[in-house]
Amino acid sequence: VATAYRLCLRLLDEGTPFDAIVTGVLAPIQTDLGRRWAAGDISIADEHAATAVVEELLVLLAGGLEPGDGREIVVVCPEGDAHALTGRIIAMSMGLAGLRARFLGSSLPARDLSAFLESQRPFAVAMSCSVPSALVGAARSIAALMTAPSSCRACATDARPTRATNPGVVRCPSRCVDARGGQRNRAGTPGTSSVAR
Repeated sequence: VATAYRLCLRLLDEGTPFDAIVTGVLAPIQTDLGRRWAAGDISIADEHAATAVVEELLVLLAGGLEPGDGREIVVVCPEGDAHALTGRIIAMSMGLAGLRARFLGSSLPARDLSAFLESQRPFAVAMSCSVPSALVGAARSIAALMTAPSSCRACATDARPTRATNPGVVRCPSRCVDARGGQRNRAGTPGTSSVAR
């Protein structure tokens, strides 16, 4: 981890965008791990251990960030999605863009999301759904978002285009809410973002 951390810091210092590090370095590693697991070349434990190294690297990189001063955006993974890495990357990308992002982790039940939104009232929520089996949980979370305080916006993100079934959710590729001014702008986060207004 220490060597990878120093390499990533050097790349960032040289002006390499964080998204380029994710797509050019970290994503290929994760893709290779997934292929090797699917082929039976590595065990679930091996895959989890390797993914934990990538997550630790991201935590170390995030620790060097100055806290954003914009409105708070909460990043969640819906109930049933134990894959936290994409959500963590989204939160970190937002942090690098100067936003105040809080990552709530994987498999968050909709009822807990609803209670959190009621008590904390963030400006926006970004949802990362990595596996089709978590779409039911994602639908519950979106329902919770639709009943959230009116000040809260929703961004649903995924690595692939998705079909928005709720008329309040608009699909906007590679865009996210600019929490500093309430405008949509190019945030550079991978995937698809949907903003509920």
